[in-house]
Amino acid sequence: MQEFDKTLGFLFDVTKLRKMEETNLQRQCERVSDALGTSESQDIIAPDLFAELMILRDIIRKETTTVPKTLRYLKELFLTEIALRILLTFPVMWHQASEAFQS
Repeated sequence: MQEFDKTLGFLFDVTKLRKMEETNLQRQCERVSDALGTSESQDIIAPDLFAELMILRDIIRKETTTVPKTLRYLKELFLTEIALRILLTFPVMWHQASEAFQS
């Protein structure tokens, strides 16, 4: 569980995400990509995840501190597609991460 939190925990803490330095965020995105990918395929591409999280950091309000609040805010901005992608990605990431850390 600690390894899971170390790899994916920053995605569930909006305040931490907002305060994270760019180089650290980039490293975290690479860690997520490495943990959830295989040599044959990468489900999450680190530079793409980094770019999307940088945009997300810039557009979310300071009082938006949780993932559900962030998704609601994105919906308010008519960024439903982005909110749905995030919402639908978490269960897949959760499943893949738990499989990766169990082996």
